[in-house]
Amino acid sequence: MLIRILHVYKSQQETIPELTPACLRERVFAQLIDGVLLGILSSIYYYLASQGTIYTLWISPIFPLYLLQPQEGLVPNPSDWWWGGYFLRIDLPLLAEVQVAIPSLILIVLYGSYYIIFHFYYGQTPGKMVKGLVVLNNDRQGLTLRQSLQRWLYSLISLLPLGAGFWVSSGKSAQMTWHDQRAGTQVWKYVEW
Repeated sequence: MLIRILHVYKSQQETIPELTPACLRERVFAQLIDGVLLGILSSIYYYLASQGTIYTLWISPIFPLYLLQPQEGLVPNPSDWWWGGYFLRIDLPLLAEVQVAIPSLILIVLYGSYYIIFHFYYGQTPGKMVKGLVVLNNDRQGLTLRQSLQRWLYSLISLLPLGAGFWVSSGKSAQMTWHDQRAGTQVWKYVEW
């Protein structure tokens, strides 16, 4: 028995599936899957760019934010901003010294490209494919490149007030977040489990 994991949405199907607004729980789960994939890619990037001197632990699914564990005696060089961003040292009482990095422009571009490209070409990221979710515009059509870019930029604004732009969707019947409202998009569920 073959279990289908990825559900790629095809709007040109002979029978268009029934769409219902995706709930916050499904969206969070899809976002965590995307975050893990991006965390793995970014961790490989950090490891290669630092030539094996920095190891990372992913802690943020939407915006690249990490806990870094440098090798013993490594002092971050301010000129490393292009690949590693800005480092802040935190001494935790029960753990070793940890470096928190505010991401470099390269990682922000990686995250943005991931969401923009997947939403433009497929209407869904791999996390949304697993959950059977798709992002469509108000006409229930696929996103244009401009709409995909706007949606990602507005999602960064939704993060600013402690993620309130995302959590506001739980109280609405249409389950729309701030960035969906501003970009003219909506996340739909089309696969029943």
